[in-house]
Amino acid sequence: MSNDKIIGFILTLVSIALIVAEIYFGVVIPLTSTDPNLVFTQTTVYWALAIPVLVMTIGVLAITAWIGFTLIVTPPPEVWDVDELEKIEVSEPAS
Repeated sequence: MSNDKIIGFILTLVSIALIVAEIYFGVVIPLTSTDPNLVFTQTTVYWALAIPVLVMTIGVLAITAWIGFTLIVTPPPEVWDVDELEKIEVSEPAS
């Protein structure tokens, strides 16, 4: 397994874990909490701030997960043999 695939796997895994944590702590807990210390989370001011922040954060994490997935599935580039390239004659363009 190449370094690109390992980095891609880590990026994807961490991004998905952070998306799940963001949804849990930003949506599930405020909606289901009856704790009087979290009264602010049941107001419209909280949701007016939380929804755009949640959408932007999840968007950035989704892009990061996509980049990681792309690193996993993209094959490594071909290694060029410089000595072989020097032996190939380059034809001059016709003028």
